[in-house]
Amino acid sequence: MKKIFFISLLKKILIIRNSENIISKYYSQNEMKTPMHMSKGEELVVSAAVLTFLKNSDFFGYYRSHALYLSATEDMKSFFGEMYGKVIGENKGITGSMHIFNPKKNIKLVSAIVASTIAPAVGSAYANLIKKNNRFTVSFFGDGATEEGVFWESMNFSCLKKIPIIFICLNNKIAVDVMIKERQSYKINEIVKKFNLKTYTISSFDVLKICNVYNDASNYIKKHGGPIFIEANYYRQLQHIGVNDDFNNSSSNFEKKNYRSRLEHKFFAKKDPYLLIKKLVLEKKIISLKKLNSYEDNLKLKLEKIIKLVKKSKILKNATSTRNVYYENK
Repeated sequence: MKKIFFISLLKKILIIRNSENIISKYYSQNEMKTPMHMSKGEELVVSAAVLTFLKNSDFFGYYRSHALYLSATEDMKSFFGEMYGKVIGENKGITGSMHIFNPKKNIKLVSAIVASTIAPAVGSAYANLIKKNNRFTVSFFGDGATEEGVFWESMNFSCLKKIPIIFICLNNKIAVDVMIKERQSYKINEIVKKFNLKTYTISSFDVLKICNVYNDASNYIKKHGGPIFIEANYYRQLQHIGVNDDFNNSSSNFEKKNYRSRLEHKFFAKKDPYLLIKKLVLEKKIISLKKLNSYEDNLKLKLEKIIKLVKKSKILKNATSTRNVYYENK
């Protein structure tokens, strides 16, 4: 992989992390009304996939969508417009944190309902197969989605029809505050390997190894077709909903605290994607420390200007906020 790849990867991860830092800074002001599902910890496994597959693929995401949206679009103004519920938001302020999408930039669908975007992703990929347009689909979902029947049905159909789709299971080994051992009697990758498809497992925090997995998957699907399954293990650094870690009082009414050990949290803090990508580009002399610091300082200033702009912008009028939204008028 060329230097430009890692510069682009660095840029995407810095945008995601600094944008979420801004959310944490201003969320207590209660102007961002959307519940926040933060991406801190998954920046690398998402951004590396987006960077590898962006040119000829369609993305289907899930509720933890910040990393996907920002790495695919790098559009911070539209992102924060959506977080603040303003007209200049990507989706006019209607979708918020969990449903933000942009079909023109290949983000076809994002939904808060567990496993709900997997079947549409398969449908999209099947259409690409029929059209023979050499495009493929990337379906992102959490490990909890494998507990739903639609996941296994989608896998089966994709293997049967040899559909050009890459399933990426973002496995943080926890659902809200319930550990994976307490809710799954199976190992995801072991069962998936029994299907007729190519499988990969990302269990390392090494930037190069992670990028190589996606690069190999890209070459494989171009040569042999799909489907492909990738289990991308990572560590979710914050609580399920909100801007705090698991050791503070939750911002939601159904999450516990202190359900993970502080020792574990401290260990994975050293495996932070934000630190790992900076370490790599500096060690390989892809960029100088001075340029890196300058870029990030300018990025922080740009984000502060965006926040000021977004706060002054308009909210969608009630008359148009329900357009194209189904509801029962009683």
